[in-house]
Amino acid sequence: MTTSARCALLLALAASACAVDVLKLPPYIKACSIHDPNLSDCALKSGKAALPFILKGDKAYRVPPHDPLSISQVKIDDPAQGLEGGLHLILNDLKIYGLSHAVLESAKFDPKAKKFGWTLKVPQLALVSSYDMKGKMLMLPIQGNGDSSINMTDVIVKHEFDYELLKRGNGKHYIKVVDNKLTTTPAGMQIRMENLFNGDKLLGETTNTFLNENWHLMEKDFGPSLSDAIGQATHQLMSGVMENVPFEEILPEKV
Repeated sequence: MTTSARCALLLALAASACAVDVLKLPPYIKACSIHDPNLSDCALKSGKAALPFILKGDKAYRVPPHDPLSISQVKIDDPAQGLEGGLHLILNDLKIYGLSHAVLESAKFDPKAKKFGWTLKVPQLALVSSYDMKGKMLMLPIQGNGDSSINMTDVIVKHEFDYELLKRGNGKHYIKVVDNKLTTTPAGMQIRMENLFNGDKLLGETTNTFLNENWHLMEKDFGPSLSDAIGQATHQLMSGVMENVPFEEILPEKV
């Protein structure tokens, strides 16, 4: 290969590497004008219509199906119990069912402050996993490993984040999340942990009953860790579009 041919090939490869595909907004998402005086209302209306499609997943935008939502592992290590040992809980192969029935209740988009937030209400969430736990929960010594299930009702999911705009090689701007916060607040919760205390039926049933009678206190212990895990996964609902569709397509000057 001649020197000129090699140079031409290198230039072609460099151009290919720098090329950035521009994805259009999915047909199930309606764009809102950045100048819309009722931008949040437009975002809410668009989000309500799009949510059922997004929850099914969209490979083109790297959005996985969200019912069930799969999380490989959640670790809860809480030394703040005030007792020796604290609480150490690992949930493995966690699957969360029920997000397909989520309803978008509010949305707030502030492009000047670069903030976005939305609130979902989910009638029922079922969390199924295997667990490994030892330590103290609600002052109660506890240990075991096996299957577990947590059923939550009327769950409010609030997601808020700050973002910045990054310009890519194609001259377009893309949203990058810089501060992400998600909380989940259930109206009720039922817990079931199998094989507590190496299968001791009496201790296991007594402990499960105690945990359910005091679920609101227990939720305070591991709720934040679950919220973080759910937040990282459900962030894909929005990030799949935000990271692949230019900001100018999401919030154009005119619609």
